[in-house]
Amino acid sequence: MKNRKNKLIVILLLAITMIFNFSGCLFFSSSRRYLKMSVSDLSKLSDGALFEALLYRTEAKVVDIDDTKEDLSALSDAEKVFYVVSYYDIEWQNGGLCQYFSNSSRKTAYLLADCLEKIGADEHKEMYLKFIEDNNIDVNDLSSFMIEDVNDYIAQSKRYPFDDYDNAFAQLKPVQEPLMKYVREHINEF
Repeated sequence: MKNRKNKLIVILLLAITMIFNFSGCLFFSSSRRYLKMSVSDLSKLSDGALFEALLYRTEAKVVDIDDTKEDLSALSDAEKVFYVVSYYDIEWQNGGLCQYFSNSSRKTAYLLADCLEKIGADEHKEMYLKFIEDNNIDVNDLSSFMIEDVNDYIAQSKRYPFDDYDNAFAQLKPVQEPLMKYVREHINEF
């Protein structure tokens, strides 16, 4: 039985590796295509494809300075808004606000409230500001949220009432809706 279990694990790992390698090829193919697209071509994409294209385009311009800072100076104002809000949303979708603060996306947390306001996501902005104020979180220094492993993450998730925040977030209109409306209104900046 143990030998069969080991074989299943090996097969599963091989399958995951193959999927990753295949999706990696698609990633590089898509990213090259998206990087070369004109504004006119971008504007013809569906919201989902446009979101993906702009992730590649903005990420290609961002320079990592260290564990706490990114250089966003190469981004236009609209690109910066997209970059910050999209990473907030992606992290929330994958693990909530704690994950946003614990992953490298925390480097944008100090910009988030302003960016949420720019896209008209006022409920999201107010909820975010209330959470950081109520819990005395300094979004200009989130180094205490840096993690090394899953146990660190679990410990982080218990520091603050993240579940309450995430449950309230889930009740709001998806942030991607006003974000994509903003993107389409500012498409010439991409």
